Amino acid sequence: MTIRPTPFPVIALLLTATILVCGADVVFTPGEGDLRVEAAAGMTHKGGKTWDFKATNFDPYTKPVRFPSPFLANEVKIISIELEKNEPAAKDRLELWLILGNRKITASQRLSTPIAQGRHRYLFEVGGILWFTGDLTAIRIDPGTSPGDVSIKQIGIFSSAPTPEKNDILVPIDASSSLPPSPSAVASADTFKDAALVRCKIASGHLDTDILADYRNEAKVLKLQRRSSTGPEGNKASPGTVDLAASTRVRPLAPVIPPYVGLNAEKFSVRMWVASPAVLTGSSFNIETTGRIARPLIFHLVDATPEQGADGWLVFSWELPDAGQLSRQIINIRLTIPPAKKQEPDASTPVFLARPLLFGKGFEDGYDLLNTDAPLLTTGMVAPLAPAPVRPLPVRDTLTLGGYEIHKADMRESIPALAAFMQKEFPDWDFVLAPVWTPPLSVAKELPNLPGNIFFQFQKTRIDTAWLSAAGRMPKNAQGQSLDSFGNSVLATDPATQAGLKSEIDYAASLGINNFKQIDYVWPWWKGRWGYDEASVAAYREDLSETDEGLSLLPGLAPTSGNKKFSDGGVIHFRDYYEYYHGFRPKPADLGLQEWAHYKPVSERTAAKGSDIEKRNLGVFILLYHYEWLRQAQRFGRWAKAHGGAHGFTLNPEDLGNGGDFVFLSFLADAGTPYIEYFGGPSVLRGAWHNLPFYVEKASRAGKKLALILEKGQAGHGQHYFDPEINYLYAFETAAAGLRNYHNEWIESNWRRMSDPKNEYLYDRWSNWMTGALGFTFAREKQIRRPETRVYNIAVRSPGYYVGSWITGLKQGRSFGPLLDAAHVDYKQWERASMPEILNKADVLFYAPLSGTAKDWELLRTWLSQRGKTLVTHTNIPFLFDNGQARLAANAENVTYTDIEKCYSDFLDQENGAASRKAAVFPEFREARPISNDVWSPIPGARILLGDAQNPLLSEIALPGGSRIHYLHKAPQNLDEKERARVMEHWNLPRAVVSSDAPVMAHHYKMPGADVLNVWTGLDKPGFKGGYGPHLLPKRGAREFDRKKRPYPWRDETKNVTIEIPVSEAGEWRVYAFLSGGEFLQNATAQNTLRLNVDGALAEQFYYAKEGPAARELVSILKKHRERLFPWCPDMPH
Repeated sequence: MTIRPTPFPVIALLLTATILVCGADVVFTPGEGDLRVEAAAGMTHKGGKTWDFKATNFDPYTKPVRFPSPFLANEVKIISIELEKNEPAAKDRLELWLILGNRKITASQRLSTPIAQGRHRYLFEVGGILWFTGDLTAIRIDPGTSPGDVSIKQIGIFSSAPTPEKNDILVPIDASSSLPPSPSAVASADTFKDAALVRCKIASGHLDTDILADYRNEAKVLKLQRRSSTGPEGNKASPGTVDLAASTRVRPLAPVIPPYVGLNAEKFSVRMWVASPAVLTGSSFNIETTGRIARPLIFHLVDATPEQGADGWLVFSWELPDAGQLSRQIINIRLTIPPAKKQEPDASTPVFLARPLLFGKGFEDGYDLLNTDAPLLTTGMVAPLAPAPVRPLPVRDTLTLGGYEIHKADMRESIPALAAFMQKEFPDWDFVLAPVWTPPLSVAKELPNLPGNIFFQFQKTRIDTAWLSAAGRMPKNAQGQSLDSFGNSVLATDPATQAGLKSEIDYAASLGINNFKQIDYVWPWWKGRWGYDEASVAAYREDLSETDEGLSLLPGLAPTSGNKKFSDGGVIHFRDYYEYYHGFRPKPADLGLQEWAHYKPVSERTAAKGSDIEKRNLGVFILLYHYEWLRQAQRFGRWAKAHGGAHGFTLNPEDLGNGGDFVFLSFLADAGTPYIEYFGGPSVLRGAWHNLPFYVEKASRAGKKLALILEKGQAGHGQHYFDPEINYLYAFETAAAGLRNYHNEWIESNWRRMSDPKNEYLYDRWSNWMTGALGFTFAREKQIRRPETRVYNIAVRSPGYYVGSWITGLKQGRSFGPLLDAAHVDYKQWERASMPEILNKADVLFYAPLSGTAKDWELLRTWLSQRGKTLVTHTNIPFLFDNGQARLAANAENVTYTDIEKCYSDFLDQENGAASRKAAVFPEFREARPISNDVWSPIPGARILLGDAQNPLLSEIALPGGSRIHYLHKAPQNLDEKERARVMEHWNLPRAVVSSDAPVMAHHYKMPGADVLNVWTGLDKPGFKGGYGPHLLPKRGAREFDRKKRPYPWRDETKNVTIEIPVSEAGEWRVYAFLSGGEFLQNATAQNTLRLNVDGALAEQFYYAKEGPAARELVSILKKHRERLFPWCPDMPH
């Protein structure tokens, strides 16, 4: 895969629209695209779209080459630079400077190798370098020290070694790079106890920097050692610099000058000590501000008249003009010191710096730029720019455009036209612009100017790790390793992290913002379990002992346990939460403890190899971090409510690893709307069709709604993997399943450009936003819904259990779900813990959770006492009782799963339950036993329906009162094709599709007066698969854009499928194929079925109704609606 750069200098990178960290294995090449390589000092660009340069002096290098999206450093193994330099000198070395996060370039993060004659791909090994952590955001390339022509052919980022090529040169890791930085390399002369907390807030270049506890009666002093004017190999040295703000990216806990301090600063003061004032000749302070101003703020020390302080300190101070003006907000103060000349008598004399202070309103005593406190964005905020919310919260269901930054001039200019367009197209919906990243202060002046039908939402993400890492307060895993980057995750058991997150909301509220959403609200999940650090363990002990604040729930839950706290609402604690899932309340003795104060979570490997106690400990730990995820969601909601606002959540699929619990999130009294991500191929819609109604009904019971997040390309960027017609159907299904709000992200330009058909690539991305919105709103407005059913499948969810996510898949242990779905059965899935909610609605219950409780079986027995009920279970399910244990297979550790075809329960050591047969609540099962190959024996008194006594397949137990139990003697996933067909034929359940001549995914919906059937035929296409990966052909920008090359298009002439579907009565039916535009009449067969054809397409949507005036009127409405798609769907027949 190749990514080509935008022709420079015309278009700048759209870094702020990037949310997800890039996956590795990306190769960038010259041309139009997403990467810019520009000449800096010492070389000139030869022109055009190439990366060809002429090195002109002794020290050529590029400007920082910033990636469109950051890469997780710990996933990168190789960085390749394919380069050719004509006639390189013997001393020429290719230097690769690695830029992590938003930090300054530093020589301690530089790799180098000799430059060879000719064209070569230099493969720099970076995997294993201990300091190479966090986000890799940019690189700098120094192509040797001699003049000459330099051509950079490509830049590659690889998660594993690329395929070797003839001219590759491997640059192995320097042994010193794989070790922790030596004291001499970083802080050999530091004497200040908390030097690391200062170092994380500053950045230096071409200076040796030590932090001293005191010097000449000043505390906390920077010792700056100048370097010689002649560098290595006789080259001229660069000036030394110290940035008193290590970053300018505003986000929680970032080492920035707090925004209000920078805004209101009126004076800068600093103390310096040198052996001779002549040492400061040529030195200056550059005051960097947010605005583009004609007169830069540069203070030359030679022009200043310092006060003489005690002990020889020189006290410099400067007035800062225009305090309070947004364009003068100070974001950094840089000290520049020229290199020492060898002939100077004081050439080796260091410079000492102390007390760099900013003074202004709210910090009259001075804000210390070398402070060690946790960075908070609210520091210095005494007069908010907006004392109250500027915009109201939306009251209707919403449509949201993700990533639109209203403070940028080009985007701001398009907003009136965009507002008018949305009012015309979607008059009954509220429209939201939702930029991401912490907003700048200038947003405060833009919010009041938004048109009346435009709402604003601040999407929050990314906790800065610099201060937390320096303080040793990053989350840890069971091996004691610290998390190197949060990515977009949130693990906020540490009060310092909580304070940083709260300060971001309080800061944003000071700009008039009251609508918040946390992007990718997940617990860290990559590389296994996290949350073994001291702060997390302390939080768990609070949870277990019930000394925490608890979770405030809305009423409406009805768990099997019967705990009134759930049905009535109010405050619950962890042991209540645990009881909801497992059916009992844990005690310290269950984990071999005398009291909860001694609790420590075990690792997965310890549990896998350990006793029942360790296995139960792991089960407790899993629910603890889900509970902590909920505690932080509650904090977010309360912080937002304190400002008259609401806090929503963008959710990756509910998953054991990421801590999500969508049910309890919906019932949190203070939490806002959950937005569920549906990303990747259409296969994820199986989860939406069968399982999403469970979550929708739960949210409805709580008086809440659920919402949708879509993306315009993998990770929100590049060419979309769907045709617009497919995106229409995809969004339609999620709305028909019950989701209420539509949010699609990210944008790559302003609205005028992306809505202009001349910009084919941008217009295609906007077309996908539009078709998704049209499909979503039509399903909602026409009350198209998934029909009710009397067939339910009972399973357990991922909070607390090693099973796959319900949101996108059907693999929850040995559930009946995949078997029923393959046969197109219209079943709904429900969780075991709240089974009482649907017993009055169900005639057929498929029951195969990972484990059950005696209470479950008692409820089932009561349910079966009614006439006409059928319970279906299999093999050992009646003997598996929930004991709270997570029974992992031996040697399992850091269990992760990122593929929709995988399941956490694949890593379990399944009990066969034979030893607990006597404990079965139903005596009918107690004589069953395993005989061979996962086949269980006949049941005394049961009638064998399929198979025989030697090889039973399906048996029936008739019960008094007219109900029955069907017992499958094999687990559903172990049935062969013929067995599946026999079993499904015997059950004769209602199906959306009776037959088809090729595999299809079909989902049936109802609307007033008609039925709707969505049919997906491309099950064999790479783009049908869910999840991220190369199958979605990611990272294709404007240059690579090709509408004919999508992993899941709409048109495919090789696909011609005929299906047969049931209808409610005989007679003539009118059928309208919405995507292709075909309309016809068809008489139902004697079996009350219709035959429908999908010709030359990977999807179709059929509306069908009994022929008559109402049916003809419906088709007329559909045709008018279909015309709205024509501007956005170039392949749709007119």
